[in-house]
Amino acid sequence: MARKIYHLNHFSRNGDQFFVRFSRSHGEIDESCHRHDFVEIMYLISGHGVNYVDDVPYPILPGDLYIINRGSTHAFRVSGDFQYYTVMFRPSEFSGRELKLFRKLTGFEAFFSSRPPADGRRNIAKIFLPPPFAGEVTRLLEQLCAEDLKYPEFAAITRKAGLRLLLAKIWRSHQVLAEQFGDRLSASGADENGAFLPLMNYLNANFDRRLSLRRLAAEVHLSPSYIGEFFRRKTGSTLVKYINSLRIEKARIMLLDDPERPVSEIAAACGVPDSSYFTRLFRTATGCSPAAYRERFGH
Repeated sequence: MARKIYHLNHFSRNGDQFFVRFSRSHGEIDESCHRHDFVEIMYLISGHGVNYVDDVPYPILPGDLYIINRGSTHAFRVSGDFQYYTVMFRPSEFSGRELKLFRKLTGFEAFFSSRPPADGRRNIAKIFLPPPFAGEVTRLLEQLCAEDLKYPEFAAITRKAGLRLLLAKIWRSHQVLAEQFGDRLSASGADENGAFLPLMNYLNANFDRRLSLRRLAAEVHLSPSYIGEFFRRKTGSTLVKYINSLRIEKARIMLLDDPERPVSEIAAACGVPDSSYFTRLFRTATGCSPAAYRERFGH
């Protein structure tokens, strides 16, 4: 049961109905269950863990965008270099005419409504932003944060336009995905047989070991031939992609925290004994080799 209630006036200035910020933390965070009296959009840049919306667990992956409506419960457990944007607003930020225009967009209410859809499905709590939407949303949030910090008077004029554009991009992104993948996007993150949360907990605790489908399936009492599809249906990502994202996040931390440690040892410590393969994974995820990453971001 949620013990805390967050109010928008705890974050916004001068009674504004809109607030945006960029947050970064290093290490482990365990945010206990809470509710808030505003709509929260959470866009993840890096980090790994589990996000809970209305007690449904979702694996945290870079590029995820979460929508937590008023009255919904929210909690998360994360570790590593955790970076994310938070947008908080109340629907009263918009006029009645603006809200009416939003509601004309097919499926918009499934995102931004405190009531479940009439067809009995859950509201949409998570989407993964594909290109080019991920870059567009990131740049928009960067701009809103910069204006809010450096030019608060100017931000008061532009933030509403920015918020309208953000909501429109979220809706359009989901429409593009729906056109490509159809009903698979509507699969809930809910766990019908109790396997998902144990699987996530096991992956988050053991990603730096050698893992096999047989071992994972045995841990959560699923068949090896089904567990990959099970994970993909729940998260929209493959098991391999998620495990590799955890390994790369750990490697990034180790490269900077221990600048003298050989890359081959770091690769093995992250569960990838083949250092050449590890370098390819790292370059794909970050755009540079482990050595170049260490040189660029090390102190």
